Amino acid sequence: MPKGNDGGRKAKRAGTRPTIIAPRGTIRPHKGFDEEAALAQAKILRTALQKPTNTNAIIGVLTKHTLEERKYVEDVYNAQHSPPLQEALRHEFCGHLRETLLALLQWPNQYLAGWTQRAMRGASTDQKTLFEVLCGREPADLQDCGADRPAYFAERLYRAMRGLGTDEGTLIRILVTRSEADLENIKEAYQRRYGKSLADAVEDDTSGYFWRCLKAIIKP
Repeated sequence: MPKGNDGGRKAKRAGTRPTIIAPRGTIRPHKGFDEEAALAQAKILRTALQKPTNTNAIIGVLTKHTLEERKYVEDVYNAQHSPPLQEALRHEFCGHLRETLLALLQWPNQYLAGWTQRAMRGASTDQKTLFEVLCGREPADLQDCGADRPAYFAERLYRAMRGLGTDEGTLIRILVTRSEADLENIKEAYQRRYGKSLADAVEDDTSGYFWRCLKAIIKP
């Protein structure tokens, strides 16, 4: 009898554990993405960067492929054309759209290191950005962010768009760096918490090709 009671208690305790939801990104790898596929995407970019510029085609290539695939395309492009892809994008675009397109071609450590330096620049440190960068690291032993990372990032996105003015840097940083990790989960957390889709919220605060690029990352 004692053993049976103990087993029941264990089962009850096991039943109270929270459900673990697998992280899901909005940008997923293409099976068999090889040199031929990279060449085809590089050709699209080259054509799109000729006058008149086809901004939608450029956004399409950079938001439909994972970072490893994008870097493969970039390597192929740079081997065939001059100036290099990132330089061509810098020359062709400006503002927040340029910032987003270039962020899509940065390795995470390199990109977030730049934000860390910016957060520590000047007389005061941007603690919220530093904390966000820490929470973006992948090891599971980073407990400071709490158990629910999607809810944390959903709140960061909400605050970036709340009130007058938009923190575009935070929007770009989170949407780009979480796109392959857990942006689908973040979208669900945002909908639950704020009663509005993340895509609709971002559309209300952005416009033009910048909005189209963010929408392509969010994939509503």
